Amino acid sequence: GAVLRAQAAGYRGTVAQTVAILPQLSPNGLVILNDWYNRPDYYAIMSNCANTQIGVWTSTNGLDRTVTVAVYGQPG
Repeated sequence: GAVLRAQAAGYRGTVAQTVAILPQLSPNGLVILNDWYNRPDYYAIMSNCANTQIGVWTSTNGLDRTVTVAVYGQPG
């Protein structure tokens, strides 16, 4: 998960992630944020002020699926 990827990249702080898997090519940012905002677990991650760093990755898996991952970090 996010912790292993962050550690492999040399990040030593605390991390959390949100994932959006949407059935469309290139969804706009509002669609992704709305998806995350309406999930209490993801909203808690996004609204945690201790998370002061973020990395975002998006991958298009064909014409019918886009995966977006945000990793939130608390520097160690």
